[in-house]
Amino acid sequence: MHMVKECDALVGFGKTLFPLLEARHASLSTIPCIVIALGAFGRGALPFKTLHPFLNSNDTLVVSCSADQQIARAFFPTVRIVLIPFSVNTEIFYPADAATCSNFRNEHGLSSTSQLIFYAGRITVEKNLHTALRVFASLAPHLSDPYFFLAGPFLDMPFNELSTVPVSYSRSLARAIEKLGIPEERVAYLGVLSADQLRIAYSSADVTLNLTLHHDENFGLGQLQSLACGTPVVATGWGGLHDTVRTECNGHRVPVTPTPLGVKVDWWDALNAIYDRLVPPAGTIIDKDRNKLLLEQYSLAEFARKLTETLAAAVEGATPNVLPILPSEFATEFWGECSPSERPHCTYRYDTRSFELYLRLIAYYAGSHGTPAEDANSDGPLMLAAPLSPGANGYLAVGDPLFPAEVLIPGNIKTDVLEIVRLFTTKPINTLYQIETACNNSETSCQEAISWMLDRGLLLRSNRVIARLSDDSLERSFSSPLFEIQTIDGDVIDFLVLRNWTAIGN
Repeated sequence: MHMVKECDALVGFGKTLFPLLEARHASLSTIPCIVIALGAFGRGALPFKTLHPFLNSNDTLVVSCSADQQIARAFFPTVRIVLIPFSVNTEIFYPADAATCSNFRNEHGLSSTSQLIFYAGRITVEKNLHTALRVFASLAPHLSDPYFFLAGPFLDMPFNELSTVPVSYSRSLARAIEKLGIPEERVAYLGVLSADQLRIAYSSADVTLNLTLHHDENFGLGQLQSLACGTPVVATGWGGLHDTVRTECNGHRVPVTPTPLGVKVDWWDALNAIYDRLVPPAGTIIDKDRNKLLLEQYSLAEFARKLTETLAAAVEGATPNVLPILPSEFATEFWGECSPSERPHCTYRYDTRSFELYLRLIAYYAGSHGTPAEDANSDGPLMLAAPLSPGANGYLAVGDPLFPAEVLIPGNIKTDVLEIVRLFTTKPINTLYQIETACNNSETSCQEAISWMLDRGLLLRSNRVIARLSDDSLERSFSSPLFEIQTIDGDVIDFLVLRNWTAIGN
């Protein structure tokens, strides 16, 4: 407590500040506190449920991306919020010379003309590498010598909010590669790389791909590292990547849409964006220096300047008379409906209202605030949002490992829906005319079925209207389920035993 009284300000990260804020409260001190939020807001700002009673109007909340800034404002309308992005160290990440890149490619069996797609980061189910593999499998037949390299730690982290638990994501991806028919030599896992090794890998790649749906993706450091090394980026428009991936700076943001069945990626746009970078249209000029201005905005010096200014302003503006920081009605309801302490299993799908609150939260990360149909380009083709499998009793199984679900088909459109599913199973992207031609019933019934599938999030309308790739060449890369997904009742099951074990004593 004495230490707090001697300070001009407190600075820290989330819950680590709790003892200091308690001491400040007990000492009746009003010194300001700078709270660095990290990735809390994409997951519902749960640390702030217990932290906010100790915050006051002298305090400042620091977030690292505009999406977190919007969520923070939705949770705490009166708090002072400052956006200070993290930084990329361009003294470590810069383009490797041609000889170094040539050696890297030779060591891994690539030629100078091989097309290398690269991913670096945590490898978890929320990072959506399974969709990236689908994209690569569909793209490979159109390329002369394609490769996909991955680097980073494999982490079998559960998606706790929806109680999706991978058994072994590394094994699941290996099986996915086999099911997609990708020759095993075309995909390489490089392990966890040092900073210098990572710089060389980025520099040697033709494009960096990141289709992340990670719910604490509050910056996008890997994308900036890639751009600093001169390599363009194709990434989901998600969380912090809205800020760090820009079209004018050798980046492309792939649209993401929240739906009643979870968050879905416009994979058709991703596929074409990568192709445009690997096989540029005639006359395309690629200027690798276009990202210099972007990198200046994310320099270490700029980060230090903004943090210093924020701290000075907080100290100078502090007053002895402070007001409490109160959560909004949305925050209070979200914490009541979606808190793990209240809902130990499947917090976002406990009931209809909890999932509605989740979709409202995550719309900020997706940069979307309308319905799936409203947010998509009305002229784009329709595509499968995830593989669909007709099941018993009129249900459709959705083969999405992040958002697995079973959906009951309305009886009046069941025949048309099943016809549409059969069409998309063989050809996962179609025009409206192609769908209507495949339906045997009336045009009105078919349109009703299409509208229902769009509204539910079974189909998406792609933003990619003009595409250089043919949609006839996709085969089943996006329509075949890749994983075995088992559902258990967490309120009934006490222990879960996996069968691939060896009995003691054998």
